[in-house]
Amino acid sequence: MAWTAGDVSSSQTLTSNDHLYSSHVNELRTAVDARRIATTIAATGGSADSVCDGTADHVEINAALLSAVHVYIRAGTYSISSNLNLQNGNRLVCEPGVIFQLTSGKTVKVSGKSDVIIDNLCINGSSQAVNNFGLYIEDSSKVRVQGGKFDQMTGFGVFITSTSTNTCKDITLDGMYLYGLGNNDVIGGGPGNTTSFVDNITVTNCHVYQDCTTNNYENGFDIVRVKGVKCIGNHFYGKVQFGTEQYPNIESEFIGNTVRPAINKSSTSVLVTTYASASSNNANIVINSNNIISGQIKCSGISGQLIKQLVIVGNSVKCVNTANGIDLQYVTNATVIGNSISNAAAGVYFDNSSNSIVQGNQIDSCVNAVKDNAAVSTIKIGQNSYSNISSTPYIGGSQQIDLPKQTTTNADGLAIGGDTYLYRNASSSMKTDGKFIVGSQMGVVTNSPNSSFHVNGSFSTAVTTKSAGFTPSISEHTFLVDATSGAVTATLPTSSGLTGRQYVFIKTDSSGNSVTVDGFGSETINGSLTYVLGAQYKRVTVVSDGTNWYVGDNN
Repeated sequence: MAWTAGDVSSSQTLTSNDHLYSSHVNELRTAVDARRIATTIAATGGSADSVCDGTADHVEINAALLSAVHVYIRAGTYSISSNLNLQNGNRLVCEPGVIFQLTSGKTVKVSGKSDVIIDNLCINGSSQAVNNFGLYIEDSSKVRVQGGKFDQMTGFGVFITSTSTNTCKDITLDGMYLYGLGNNDVIGGGPGNTTSFVDNITVTNCHVYQDCTTNNYENGFDIVRVKGVKCIGNHFYGKVQFGTEQYPNIESEFIGNTVRPAINKSSTSVLVTTYASASSNNANIVINSNNIISGQIKCSGISGQLIKQLVIVGNSVKCVNTANGIDLQYVTNATVIGNSISNAAAGVYFDNSSNSIVQGNQIDSCVNAVKDNAAVSTIKIGQNSYSNISSTPYIGGSQQIDLPKQTTTNADGLAIGGDTYLYRNASSSMKTDGKFIVGSQMGVVTNSPNSSFHVNGSFSTAVTTKSAGFTPSISEHTFLVDATSGAVTATLPTSSGLTGRQYVFIKTDSSGNSVTVDGFGSETINGSLTYVLGAQYKRVTVVSDGTNWYVGDNN
């Protein structure tokens, strides 16, 4: 084997035919010793392996990152006027009291590296510009950032991304304090294009503040199109965009976090959305055991790009009355279970969504309980509890309803259906104030209806007494007509749109005055314009075919 003396960076491979001589051992020793195990850096006036002078301190720090594996930064303020570039295997440890003062356009950068650990990194971003970065992680793997404080961040706090066809993966942010000034995401990122990937991002136990006192950008967390995002046990002051702008995150978890409005804002949200360019909409996102204060959880796809597989369980959502507590639009296969929702327009809201479950939720002090807008189907609703609902507790649309397990403290009972108010009150009776549509068969006192409508017992219809001219209404059926004081005419409504409608008319008095049933306009009754009842107890039943009226029964 030809070994070039002193060229320790050359890639040379030993084979079975090679011999390892002492000169080779010396070269290997040189290669191993090229990076020291550890070195220390001190600010001006300090004592360490390398001491900075307070100007362009990045020079000494970058040299240390190249020459050593572990770099320890002693307490002090460091002027960083060029990027700090971490290397493979670096562990950067900042003692308490370290501040990196970043100038405009400069960042702490991990690009194309692996096995990097950063401890207690403290950055002041007040001298940076909008769209600058505090910590920029790109095309790297196995990067862990733990502890530290990013303060007065004019631009992004932490940004995680990928380029070209590369993958950035296995990135962890733990126990950090980050404070943004309302210009960019405090924590942000996602693939830089559609051919690169960001996988396995974990953010735990961080405090993230977005201050909108001067500027108005509210996102505290905004990471998009990532596979395997885990946000656990964080405190966010600002909106959380959990997969937006292009694609939803997939196979991701948002668990045990507290989300409040950005500073100087009155509301917040946890938002999952997708757009027309999305190639996949199987989100598989779990939103569990979070505390949303003055905000909502909103998941929104678009037509043709439904967001699938959402699990929203055990959250506390304290909303504002103008927003819905849990707002699901263009969503399918969503599970909404065991949440506590209050002070919302609707506790749970569906729009263009299907195949979902709403069960075991406590919905309090909302305008509506569960509400739909359009194109909603196959929503199973059961075992929920409603209280202090200002409108009739409403469940709308063409859902499958597990009605007997609903409970409510409202005197009105529970309302179900788009135009329907179907009530289950304290005595377990049911009532409708509008349309109630059954797609197949309905049985009353029977579990096996043999017809479209099967009543296994007696039934009643409305009976109304009349003594002057009238037109039957939709809420009437049988008329007892007294013509003692003079002839009475019953003018039928138009038969158009009333196919199958029936009315019964009975003359109850013995006078010679007649009771006349008159068709609407030129509409006829058995071909005649009128039908006359001339004697006491004469009756006629008329039925509409949608164009005219016909006698179904008489005496």
